[in-house]
Amino acid sequence: MQLTSHDRSSVNPSMPLMRGVTGEMEHRVLDHDNARRLWAAVLERAILDLQDRTTRADAITWIRSHRHGVGSFHWICQQLDMDPDSVRHALLGPLTATGATGFKPVDMAPGSLSTH
Repeated sequence: MQLTSHDRSSVNPSMPLMRGVTGEMEHRVLDHDNARRLWAAVLERAILDLQDRTTRADAITWIRSHRHGVGSFHWICQQLDMDPDSVRHALLGPLTATGATGFKPVDMAPGSLSTH
């Protein structure tokens, strides 16, 4: 349904918003927790990918990236209240500084990332 100019002038846009504010805020808190779990799972997947020869190069490229957009390594670390440079160094160690192609496995078990 499309509103005419007459309909728009008679609508109070804040009324529907006010009725749903409490429910909306509760929904956003739950969404935030679920989003943190999702992004932690993405980071854990990258850790697992580092352990696999077939996915290692892609994981290293993603972790080394300095992009800041949604879904980037940097952005996900920020969503999880983690310092991207510290996490990058913990995962790749000297690889981040040297650009070497070798890899030393990380001692980090899946499910060990805290989302709190």
